Amino acid sequence: GIIKSCAKLDYGVAQRVIEARDEGRAGVDELMEAVNDRSGPVKVGPEDGGPGSWDPGAVAETIGLLNTAARAMRKRRFDGGAIRLDQSKVSFEIDPDTGNPCGAGAYVMRESNSLVEEWMLMANNTVATFIADAFPERAMLRCHPEPNERKMGELERFSREQGIDIDASSSRALHLSLRRLKEQSQDAYEVAQLMATLPMQLAKYFCTGSQEEHT
Repeated sequence: GIIKSCAKLDYGVAQRVIEARDEGRAGVDELMEAVNDRSGPVKVGPEDGGPGSWDPGAVAETIGLLNTAARAMRKRRFDGGAIRLDQSKVSFEIDPDTGNPCGAGAYVMRESNSLVEEWMLMANNTVATFIADAFPERAMLRCHPEPNERKMGELERFSREQGIDIDASSSRALHLSLRRLKEQSQDAYEVAQLMATLPMQLAKYFCTGSQEEHT
C-alpha cells in the first residue's frame, strides 16, 4: 500500500506537542509555530480535505494517543524483563551554506524518540509473528540471546569493588539498578552502563523449524 502523509515532523516538534498535551493543552499552537518557521524541518501537505490533508488538530491528537500507548507498551516491556542501555551519541550542526559540520554536542534523547522506538518494536514483533505463523518450519528471524552469565557475574563484582550497587541477577534487576543509580549519580551511572554492555550478546538469526520456541 501507499501512505500519503499530511506532515513531516522532527523529534523536537513532536516532543513539544507531547509536553503541551501533558500540561492540558492541545498541542496545536506548538505545531503551527513549527510550521510557520519556514527555515525549520517541518513540512505539511495541503488543507484540501482529501487523503493526506493537513489537519493540525488531528495530528496533535494522534501524537498524544500514540504516546499514551507507547508509555503503556514501554512499561509492559520493562515489567517483563527488558533492559535499556543508552549509549551517548554525538549530534552535529551543519552549515546550511557549505553542508559541512560546524558544531557538535551530545544528542538529546526525548520521549518522542521512545515513542517512535516503541512502535518500531511493535511493528517488528508483529511482522515476525506473522512470518513465523505463515512459515512455522522455515521462517528466518532475528533475536537477542540472554546476557552472558559469566560476564554478568563479573559486572556485579566490579560494581561492588567500586562501591556501586548493581544487581545483575536478571535483566529486569539490572535495568532497575541502573535506573536507581542514574538518579543518584550520573557519573557512576555512565560507568555502570558502559560495563553493562559487555555481557550483552550479539543478535543472531535462526530458523523457526530448527529452534525451540522458548529459546
